[in-house]
Amino acid sequence: FTGVSGGGTLATALEYAKANDVPKGSRILAMLPDTGERYLSTPLFEDVPADMNEEEKAIAQSTPGAAPPAVPLPDVTEEATSFVEGVKSKHKIVIFSLQNCEFCWTIFGLFDALGLPYHRVDIDSFEFAKDNMGNKYRAA
Repeated sequence: FTGVSGGGTLATALEYAKANDVPKGSRILAMLPDTGERYLSTPLFEDVPADMNEEEKAIAQSTPGAAPPAVPLPDVTEEATSFVEGVKSKHKIVIFSLQNCEFCWTIFGLFDALGLPYHRVDIDSFEFAKDNMGNKYRAA
């Protein structure tokens, strides 16, 4: 379930395979990281009910699944705790976010629309990559 950018990614992968005479049996990975939920409110899905019907439930139950394993965070350090506490003490609203998180973008948009001032700390940004500091802040 993806949008135009995902379709473009897939089309590019297919064109690459054709143009580069990829050997039979090769695999080309084209990631389409899009939940597509923003399209559900468009007229295209007007007649699709919000809840699954019995057939869809049966299909969903027929597929075994499990949540992906959790990513372990590093131990909480005094340095990370000090950073987090320092940021919190300087700002009324702090959002510790991930740069590519659509839920974070939604909160930013909401706060911007409401005129709420906030401070944003993108813990996965290059700024915090050295020594895994972003995940240390996350742990704190």
